[in-house]
Amino acid sequence: MEFKSILISTVMALVASGPVVAAAAEMPTDSLGAIGAFAANEKFRILSGACGDLAPDHKAEFDAVMVAFSERMKRIGAEVLASDEFRAMTDQEVPGPLVSAFEQDFANTRAMHRARVNLDGCRAVHENFKSAPDAHWALGIASALTELRATGKPFAPAAQH
Repeated sequence: MEFKSILISTVMALVASGPVVAAAAEMPTDSLGAIGAFAANEKFRILSGACGDLAPDHKAEFDAVMVAFSERMKRIGAEVLASDEFRAMTDQEVPGPLVSAFEQDFANTRAMHRARVNLDGCRAVHENFKSAPDAHWALGIASALTELRATGKPFAPAAQH
């Protein structure tokens, strides 16, 4: 009986957290590093949202994975930004046009994923969110920050696995 109570509590928590996962997070504009690390996670959140829209029966499961993954990405992003290679980005101002460029990029990413997602791909990508090691995600964030620093433009969308 105890397992059943835990399961019911978990499902209720997921249902309650649904709007938080589905709603777009506020984009930080306090530093180039903050906006870059945010965007790395946001592109995955957009993909997860498209998967939830495609498969409403799996939305709670996808949302649960995304909540845990987002917390993990925030921690990893902070670690990457604290490194000698990227620390200076935490003090760099965000050019005004970059915010608009990221907003447009997120809209493009949303449209791309809505047009391309399929249930098998969604299951695979959420499994990857859970199972890929932190080093994999740290490398991805570092790559995104490197591209942002070099070009001053939003980086390429995250590929669907």
